[in-house]
Amino acid sequence: MEDRRSSKRIPFRTKVKYGSSTPNLGGYAFNLSEGGIGIKAYRVFPPQSKIAIFLYMGDQIMRLEGVVRWVSPTLTGTRSSMGVKFISRTDNIRSLYQQRISRMTADLPYVA
Repeated sequence: MEDRRSSKRIPFRTKVKYGSSTPNLGGYAFNLSEGGIGIKAYRVFPPQSKIAIFLYMGDQIMRLEGVVRWVSPTLTGTRSSMGVKFISRTDNIRSLYQQRISRMTADLPYVA
């Protein structure tokens, strides 16, 4: 499968809430790019679903919208993965991504 991302995915883990209109389902992010996010959760939406996302960053919450691009197969009682493309990209996401890239290239340990 061809990778059509415009920016590299980086490891990224933080709490997320998401839902079709109201973010009321919980999960966590496992990677991030300027254009999207990978989410692991017990409930995922089918591809092409529009979802609202709350990304928890310490005491801040980033509110985003995205479209589910892919979903991993699921086994009962285990978390599935879904890839979400941002449709409400913000400067905050771009800044967060650039900060993480800078830390990785500087080879500095990340302290949460």
